[in-house]
Amino acid sequence: ISGDDFTIKDGSGQKRFKVSGSALSFSEKKTLKDMNGNKIYRLSESFFSMRNRQLVEDAKSGSAILTIRQKGFIPLLGTSTILGWKGGSDDGDPWLKCKGNILRKDFAIKENGTGKPVATIKRKVFNFTNLALDNQSYQIEIEPGFDIPLMLLMVIAIDETYRDSDDDRGGVAQFF
Repeated sequence: ISGDDFTIKDGSGQKRFKVSGSALSFSEKKTLKDMNGNKIYRLSESFFSMRNRQLVEDAKSGSAILTIRQKGFIPLLGTSTILGWKGGSDDGDPWLKCKGNILRKDFAIKENGTGKPVATIKRKVFNFTNLALDNQSYQIEIEPGFDIPLMLLMVIAIDETYRDSDDDRGGVAQFF
């Protein structure tokens, strides 16, 4: 269980968001804040979930915004597809589909029904931060018109799903 705190920067190196982690419960929680400390969204992962189900909630109202889970029943076996549903349930057709080489952190998020690109994520493998500090850096391009903080939390949720072992599967520390 992680209690990671980190900062998310834009392409020019400007700090844009802060993430604070809490590991003091049965569900790991991360809160995304703007640089003034205003809470935007909260990500929680159920400790007892067989399918790595995670929930993004509005930090102010507590209402469910997005439910995220792996496709299939057995984590890390089978497909490398992550699905996202609007709201607090994974019933019906998902809104978002993430496919690609998730273990290498090179993947894309698209709208499930239309195939419209939402975000492209690439891990920066060889840089000082990754090598010296054992932190992970990513390049994330989010298409215009999409909720940037929500997409950032989806990427964090995907990274959290694949970071729990010692075989370099990831772990978000900062985004560049």
